[in-house]
Amino acid sequence: MDELSLDDLRAMVAGDMATHARIIAHGEHHWDKLWQPHPASGGAFGGRNNALVTLLGFLRAKRYTIDVAQLQAVWWSDTYCDPPLDREVILETVGRFWSQWAAGTVPDDLPGGQTLAPWEVWDWTRMEVEEEKLGKQSWLIPNVLSTGGLHYISSPPGSGKTWVMCDLIRACCFGGKWLNEFEIPQTRVLYLDEEMGVQKVLERLRKLGMRSAEGMGYLNRVGIRFDQPLDVERIVKHCQSQGIGLVLIDSLVRIHGMDENDNSQMRKLYDAFKKLLDNGITVLIAHHNRKGGTDSTVKHEGMRGAAEIVAAADMAYSVEKQANGLYRMYVTKGRLISDEDAIDVTFEIRDEDGLTQVRTLDAGARSEVITQEIRSKLIELISDSPGITQSRLIELCGSRRSVVIATLADLEASRIVMFEKGPKNAKQYSPTGML
Repeated sequence: MDELSLDDLRAMVAGDMATHARIIAHGEHHWDKLWQPHPASGGAFGGRNNALVTLLGFLRAKRYTIDVAQLQAVWWSDTYCDPPLDREVILETVGRFWSQWAAGTVPDDLPGGQTLAPWEVWDWTRMEVEEEKLGKQSWLIPNVLSTGGLHYISSPPGSGKTWVMCDLIRACCFGGKWLNEFEIPQTRVLYLDEEMGVQKVLERLRKLGMRSAEGMGYLNRVGIRFDQPLDVERIVKHCQSQGIGLVLIDSLVRIHGMDENDNSQMRKLYDAFKKLLDNGITVLIAHHNRKGGTDSTVKHEGMRGAAEIVAAADMAYSVEKQANGLYRMYVTKGRLISDEDAIDVTFEIRDEDGLTQVRTLDAGARSEVITQEIRSKLIELISDSPGITQSRLIELCGSRRSVVIATLADLEASRIVMFEKGPKNAKQYSPTGML
C-alpha cells in the first residue's frame, strides 16, 4: 500500500470531522456550535481561542490520540476560523492539553458526554470542618481590601480614580498608608493598564514620590482579554511565579469583548477573575459610572453595565469629585462588612513641594481646607472683578451660602475686602489694597 500523502490525510480528517458534525448536530449540545465560522472575537464562543478549547474538549472526549488531534485541530482552524489560528499555537495548545489529560489534571469524560457525580450534602459537623479549613476572613486592608477578593472602584471620568489606584501601588510597593490613612503591608503588585499608557502612569507615580518599584509589575496596553482562557492562564501563572498579591486592572471595559449589559456574559467574566481569586490574589478593577448618573437610591446602581458585575464583587467603591475641589470615596457594596465598618472618606489631591499628596482629611482638617479654599477663591474673584455682587460670589464659589457669607464677613473684618451698597441694596465687593 502506498504511503498516504498529507493531502490524503487532510481529506480523511475532513470526512471524519464531517461525520462527527452530523452525529452531534441536533441543536442542543454546545459542541454543535463548533461547526460554524469563528471570528477573532465574538461568535458562538467569544472568539477563535475559546472555540479551540471547546474543540479540544470534544476531541479528548472522543479519545483521539495527540497526533490525530493536532491534525484535526489544524484542519478545523483552516475551515472554520477567520482568520485561521497560527499553526504553532494550535500544536502547542493541543500538546499542553493532552499532557494535562494524561496527568489526570483535566476531567476524563466518557465519549459523548460528561459523567455527573452525585452532590455531596454536608451536615452541620461537616460545615464546621470546612469553615475551619477556610479560616477567618483575611484582609490586605481591614474592612477595605479583602485577601483573594474581587473589588471595583468606579467613577465618572476625571474624578480621581486613577490617582487613588496609583497611590495604592505606592503604598503596596513600600508598605505604609494608602491615602495617608489605611495601613497596608508590603505587597507585590501587577498593574494591567489598558487605559493610560506607560508615560502617564510613570508621571503620576513619580509625582507620588516613586523613583523605583521592585515589587511592581506592569503590562502596557498589551490587549489582555479575560474572555480568552489562554490569557487568563498566562496571568495566573505569572502571578503565582512572582508572588503577586494584588492585581489592578484599568479598566473593565478594555479587558473583554463581551456585552457589559448581559448578565450571563458578565457571569462568565467573573469565572475568569475567579481563577486569580482562588489563588488568594486580590483584584481591584477600575470601572465607569453610568453617563448622567442614576436616580436610584441603591448606591451601586451608579456603576455601568449589568447587575451581575457588582453582584459578583466582594466590595465596591465609588469616587466623586466635589464642588469644593475635594474628593469623596465611599462603599457602594460591602458583602464582607457591616454598615458600621463601611468607609466614607473625603480626600484631597494636592501638590506640595514638587510632590502630589493623595490623602484623606479628618473633620477638622477638612473644615480648615474648605475654609481656606473658599477664602482664596473669594479673594481671587473680588480682585479680578471689583464691584462683584454677593449673590454672584455665592454662585461662582459653588459652596453653601452661609459659608460664603461667613467667609466674606471674616475678610471684611480683616480689611482685605470692602463692600458698598449697589442697586436694590446689593452688596458689591472690592479689594482694599491690603492683599
